[in-house]
Amino acid sequence: MGMIKSSMVALFCMAGSVFAAGIEWDASTLRLVAAGGNYARIIRLHSGELLCCYERGGACRVIRSRDNGNSWADEVMVTDYAYGGAANPELCQLNDGRVLLCYNERPSKTKKGPRYSIMMKVSSDQGKTWGKANRIFEAGNTFQTGCWEPVVLQYPDGEVQIFFANEKSYKESGEQEISMVSTRKPSKVWTVSFRENARDGMPVPCLLNDGETVAMVIEDSKWNDQPGKMKPVILFSTVEQRWKEGAVPGSSPRRQYALKEPLPEQTYLGAPYLVQMPSGPTVLSAALGNGDKRPQMAVFTGNERARDFENRSKPFAMNGTEPNWWNSLFVKDENTVTAVSNTMINGQRGIWIIDGKIK
Repeated sequence: MGMIKSSMVALFCMAGSVFAAGIEWDASTLRLVAAGGNYARIIRLHSGELLCCYERGGACRVIRSRDNGNSWADEVMVTDYAYGGAANPELCQLNDGRVLLCYNERPSKTKKGPRYSIMMKVSSDQGKTWGKANRIFEAGNTFQTGCWEPVVLQYPDGEVQIFFANEKSYKESGEQEISMVSTRKPSKVWTVSFRENARDGMPVPCLLNDGETVAMVIEDSKWNDQPGKMKPVILFSTVEQRWKEGAVPGSSPRRQYALKEPLPEQTYLGAPYLVQMPSGPTVLSAALGNGDKRPQMAVFTGNERARDFENRSKPFAMNGTEPNWWNSLFVKDENTVTAVSNTMINGQRGIWIIDGKIK
């Protein structure tokens, strides 16, 4: 008990925090990765190449860059889904070199038949070819009892956890929780967070540089009871506990509002993503609503404890009023972060990227 208490005290200690002044986006690095793509995420492989996953035409695909994101080629279709769409792809390369791609099966027939599922495929050759699909979790067969947005985290000792939004048990109430399955006990489904009369969604975990803390950004509807008025919150656990302390309720000190200065309740700031720079600052992105359903990607910088996010910037401001959908972030080097978005620039819609320097 003493060790756990000490870990939690360290978790919330703010002494010596490292802050960034903001991000300067470099227009010369703007690139189109994949025309017509959606919901993209990028990782750096052990080989040094970049691998980007995304969905297009109801299928999950990957494409690679051998020159640090300057150009992209060799698209591979990883999987489609005979009864609907394969969506929400997310990549992770494991310590042993295997590459995991988790995704969401979404049946188009929602009354009977196939169920919403969290799926996984594995590649042993850096994403060039992929094995058979494995079912990680199965939810209901209606839109109201689905599961969504899987994401993967591996700990230094090898344990792999897969997180996802889950409304399987909340058909009548419309609530939603964040669930997790682990390679340590694959038959068990853990409830990571749940706020009554609300919807926790779109989890993105981040193992912080201190080697002791796990931070996870989610979208939380508590800040306004109207549908869609999400705000980002950060959930906290430790490498020792790994989310096994019990579900994080709305009142827990382990659930913290992400921004240093709260936004108005009616402002939408959803679909978040979280990374930490090797130099210390954390970076948060989210889709900022502007009242006409055309969200813009907004990026904020926080301290090394994933707190007090501020210094808002818009990496794709050059696209005017075009919306930025299902954004993500990629840590490119010590002080460079890449913003990733589905948007339209110069008349071309698809996956666009741009690099920013931490100031």
